[in-house]
Amino acid sequence: MNTKKLIALEALAAGKDVSKASELANISRPTLYKYLADPGFKQELDRKQSELIQRLSLRLLGICDLALTALEAGLQDRAITTRLRAAAIAISKLQSISELGVLEQRIAGLEARARVNK
Repeated sequence: MNTKKLIALEALAAGKDVSKASELANISRPTLYKYLADPGFKQELDRKQSELIQRLSLRLLGICDLALTALEAGLQDRAITTRLRAAAIAISKLQSISELGVLEQRIAGLEARARVNK
């Protein structure tokens, strides 16, 4: 892969849009769209984006304990507005986690059916 492709790949993987990525790689937007049409380039972009998401997820997991401690402290705060805000955050996150659990179960069911149908 040439240098311009690598620069474009890294920029896209980091979340830059096509205009910015093509500017950083010093290529035209149509050229970048040609790169994106290449299955190998697209596969590498997907791999890099997945890798980035994994790294960010690990960092978030690392700070979750601190965040929960802060949330617990908010629930113990003297000010009612702080306690209510902390409670609202806790409830909304519980709902999000619950929804993820349901989605995971549905995906597992679909994957099991797909294996049976092969």
